[in-house]
Amino acid sequence: WDAASTGAGIGSFELQWRSEPGSWDAANTLTIPGDVRSTWFAGQAGGSYAFRLRALDANSQPEPWPAGDAFETSATLPTTCIPDDFEPDDDLTQARTLPLGIWAQGNLCDADDPDWFRVEIVKASDYSVTAPSIYGGAAVRITIYAEDGETVLANGQAAGVGQIASVRFQAAAAGNFYIKIEPLTTYLLGTDALYEVSVVEVQKAFFPLVAR
Repeated sequence: WDAASTGAGIGSFELQWRSEPGSWDAANTLTIPGDVRSTWFAGQAGGSYAFRLRALDANSQPEPWPAGDAFETSATLPTTCIPDDFEPDDDLTQARTLPLGIWAQGNLCDADDPDWFRVEIVKASDYSVTAPSIYGGAAVRITIYAEDGETVLANGQAAGVGQIASVRFQAAAAGNFYIKIEPLTTYLLGTDALYEVSVVEVQKAFFPLVAR
């Protein structure tokens, strides 16, 4: 969207959505920083949604919503998607090999469909798993498993749709470790909902303590 500011300037936006047919509900409101001009919305596959937007100035004073409870744009979400070329990788036995320091890509399809990766660790150390969103509002949850495929070593998730996820874990010994990637929400899916994932060793830096 486009916006021009006067007076106190734009402090934030409120994007409100409703299912169609339906009515507006203040609970269905996204608050967006004033310097942002786009955002992602994740809804139910096949769902129809209407949207309206208003600005709030730097003093948190809102402009009126469009007259007559009108919506400003609408969308119907697709019901199906095309899985990436690496399927099936839906359980530990189908895990893709992920070399240290190499980026692998996947998409979030089908609904609530996990992707598994196996990384070979040759050195006991701390490691970081990073999964940024590439396109389509992708956002994931990460779970790290020990070599037995059952013991959870660490987990974490993106802060929101279209945002990065990162997890740090400790490998106490060399071996194979498993990474489970899942959509941030069960209804987040799409052919173009693309993410990447990489594992790197955490580089530790030690600084001398100087006392006076």
